[in-house]
Amino acid sequence: MFEEGENVEHIDKILTDFGMPMGPFTLADEVGIDIGKKVSDILYAAYGERMKPAKLLETMTAKECLGKKTGTGFYTHKGKAKAHNPHIAELHTVNTTLNEQTILDRAILIMVNEAAKCLEEGVVANARYLDMAMVMGTGFPAFRGGLLCYADSEGLESIVQRLEALAEQYGERFEPAGLLVEMVKNGERFYG
Repeated sequence: MFEEGENVEHIDKILTDFGMPMGPFTLADEVGIDIGKKVSDILYAAYGERMKPAKLLETMTAKECLGKKTGTGFYTHKGKAKAHNPHIAELHTVNTTLNEQTILDRAILIMVNEAAKCLEEGVVANARYLDMAMVMGTGFPAFRGGLLCYADSEGLESIVQRLEALAEQYGERFEPAGLLVEMVKNGERFYG
């Protein structure tokens, strides 16, 4: 979304308003863009196109724009203070403005989809374990109950429809997991 021209602060605010402890760009700067690139490369090697890394990670790493550790990343950092990085817009490939629901869906529904694939592929035994790991391990908002509880609250049919629309517009990364499609067909939920 950033490469497409969306504002870093806008995306971070939408996700913190959703309940995340920090936005994805703040998190990337805290962890380090170089670490994010390395993890992205490993995930891409393991899962292919569904985990294709953003090109900007390579660009930022090459420019040593690594986040807080170098003082410049998606934000500029001086001590504990962070501010808008006026040069970051140079990495936009186009100039798009997305509505808040699209930003939220692109950020959260791709995680819901991957969570369903984790169940489908036997990586996690059940929805409760996965949701607990997301809340305790990644800071997913506890009041939402976890990714799959959130999916149930939104309605799986709605989730699948929104993923299909995203896949049509943004590519196969958003193609709904087979498990989600099957659950909708059978009128099932993650939590009975």
